[in-house]
Amino acid sequence: MCYRYGHEDPGMAKSDAQKLAKWIPFAEAMVEFLEEAEDSGSIQAEQLPTTLYHAGVYFFTLALSAVQEDAPVDPEASIANYCIAAGAIRATVALDEQDRAAITKRLGLYTDFVKKLQKGRKLTQSELGIARELLAFFRHLSSAGGVEQYEAFVDPQIPPVPEPMPPALEACP
Repeated sequence: MCYRYGHEDPGMAKSDAQKLAKWIPFAEAMVEFLEEAEDSGSIQAEQLPTTLYHAGVYFFTLALSAVQEDAPVDPEASIANYCIAAGAIRATVALDEQDRAAITKRLGLYTDFVKKLQKGRKLTQSELGIARELLAFFRHLSSAGGVEQYEAFVDPQIPPVPEPMPPALEACP
């Protein structure tokens, strides 16, 4: 099941693979890296930690594998990453919400771009456009993950404090 922000089925719990919050550190690091790339108009490969590069390739390759003809190696993670990526793409790029082909195309562009991040170079106008889209994508992912963390912290199932407070809970004079 794809979780679209604000449209979850309240009776369904998200699996760990579907949780956005686990991607916050990755998203924030990518925002920082892509902001520098946008400002300079180039990729400084030495500023990209290897683990960040591999996390980016892993995230997008896994998401893209969910829509390929061959069955993905890890179907749950692939579908979860696809749902996360599709939600972020829909939130940051003007696309027809039902157009899976457009989302798949974007995922392909993002995957190709991320795979080339280890090569330092001046960005073309096309690459700069993709970098800006990815910047919005990762900002959204970080923000949505933060909202998810907050909602988990402020559990709406915790009953409110009754009014007036029972005597044992009243403040001391």
